[in-house]
Amino acid sequence: MPSIHANLECLANLPQYKTEKPYGALLTNGKELSSQGHILDTINFTYHRHEIIDIKSDPSIALSKQGFQVYPHKSAITTPEELGTLDGTRRYAEETEEWLMDKLDAVFVHTYDVRTRLNDDTPRSKVDVLDTLMPEPRARGAHNGL
Repeated sequence: MPSIHANLECLANLPQYKTEKPYGALLTNGKELSSQGHILDTINFTYHRHEIIDIKSDPSIALSKQGFQVYPHKSAITTPEELGTLDGTRRYAEETEEWLMDKLDAVFVHTYDVRTRLNDDTPRSKVDVLDTLMPEPRARGAHNGL
């Protein structure tokens, strides 16, 4: 695949982030509080142009050098319906842990949670951080660690 250029949404480099981590409050009455002028988040994004390259077949990419490794993997969990059940998410987590233990020759691997994301910006009418089956909105903001 050839390299492409894209505008990526990145966390803004604001002075306040040097002393205060960006935050977002997910509250059941968030719309009401926001309409009353309460600030529920300090997350601000900007767009930056980046080159995106295909690293799948680049042998120079290594865990010891870049801190990540690319491995092909085909999951036994193949449908959204399977992943949308507690049993499916449990099986997916177990499969991932076993796969990582094998690939990394690890003694222990633990999956903290499994979340499904929808690639849209539809406002959520319900927020329940304890409901692992509730789809999350798309992830926002690339982060380069600066």
